[in-house]
Amino acid sequence: MMGLRIQNLVWVDSAYKVPRYFVNGMDFLDEGVPISGFFEVLVDGQLPLMRRTDAIFKESNYNTALMVGNRNHKIIKRNTYFFLDGKNVIEVPSNRKKLMLLFGDKAEEMEKFINNNSLPTRDPGSLFQIFTYFNSQFEGFQPIISQLLDEN
Repeated sequence: MMGLRIQNLVWVDSAYKVPRYFVNGMDFLDEGVPISGFFEVLVDGQLPLMRRTDAIFKESNYNTALMVGNRNHKIIKRNTYFFLDGKNVIEVPSNRKKLMLLFGDKAEEMEKFINNNSLPTRDPGSLFQIFTYFNSQFEGFQPIISQLLDEN
C-alpha cells in the first residue's frame, strides 16, 4: 500500500553515480485503466520515454529421474519501453513505420537522423538516442542522463 502514496522518487545509482527518476503509474492510464507500479523516466520532454521493469519468476526445470535441467529457480528481468501521450502510457512500437508516426511533422527529419546514425529501432540504446534527439528540438529540454543505463 505504500506505493499508492508515492508520486515519484529519485534514486542515485551507486554504479553510475547518476540520479534515476521514477514515477508512479497510478497517475497514468493503460487503455483507460490506472496502472500499478513504477516507470523509470529515461527521456523527459515533449514525448517522454519511460521504461518499466518486470521481474518474472521462472521455476526450476530439473528432472530428478533423468538428472537434466536447471536445479535453480530464476528471476528474469524484462524491460518494456513506453512513451507518454498525455496521461496515456503506450508501448513504443517495434515497427519502424509506426514509430515514425509518433514524431508527427518531424517524422522525415527523425528518419534521416536514424538512418545517418544507423540506429536499429528495436534496440533500447537506439530508442534512448532517438527520443533524446527528438525532445532536444524543443525549447527547455534538459537531458536526465547522458546514456541508457542497465540495458539488459
